[in-house]
Amino acid sequence: MRRDYKFEQKILIASVILSLTVTFFALVQVKNALYKMEYDKIYNRTKRVYNTFEYLNNQAQKGVITQKEAQDKALNILEHYTYSEDSSYIWVGDYDMNIVMHHHFKTGVNIKDIDSNCDKDAFKNLITVALKDKSKSKSFTVIEHKWKKQKDNKNKTYTKRSLAMKYEPWGWVIGTGTYSDATEKAFAKFTWYVFVTYLIFFVFFCLFFLTSLKILGIIVCMA
Repeated sequence: MRRDYKFEQKILIASVILSLTVTFFALVQVKNALYKMEYDKIYNRTKRVYNTFEYLNNQAQKGVITQKEAQDKALNILEHYTYSEDSSYIWVGDYDMNIVMHHHFKTGVNIKDIDSNCDKDAFKNLITVALKDKSKSKSFTVIEHKWKKQKDNKNKTYTKRSLAMKYEPWGWVIGTGTYSDATEKAFAKFTWYVFVTYLIFFVFFCLFFLTSLKILGIIVCMA
């Protein structure tokens, strides 16, 4: 007696679809977690600078130092404030779109006078959106934009996520960012590992399933 394996085939197809669906949603969660880590990194960097400004401003309010001295100390600290792992840095602009301190642009330069449209648009968007936010608890913004790597000789732009946080007592906007290519490479590498693992698992599962059906068929024939 010949056995119809349509039911078993449906189980196999359903198992494949279910495992692919679970894998897809798991990858989405991993990607979101990686970008959340990226966001937390630039937020914490900016918040540390904000807290430094707060401390120096409080010293000025108490009369220990003048406001000008407080601002000069803040900028002096930021001149050496870089991150070796991704060559990032902190920059400061004012409410009138002037550069207060930047590692690659002169102090006092207005954003409209920057030659690169890519750089100009990124600065403008960051400062504009940060200033529009009237919230006391969320006086910052994050945008994704294109930016050149200073150590890259090629005329190429990379995806960068930047954050700007306004500091109202001085009329300044603090900003920093991080390139997303490292995160994208890490996610691509993880996805490849998942794909290979899934492929190996799928092959063994199919072999096990087919072997089980064959054994089941022999048992049915003998019955």
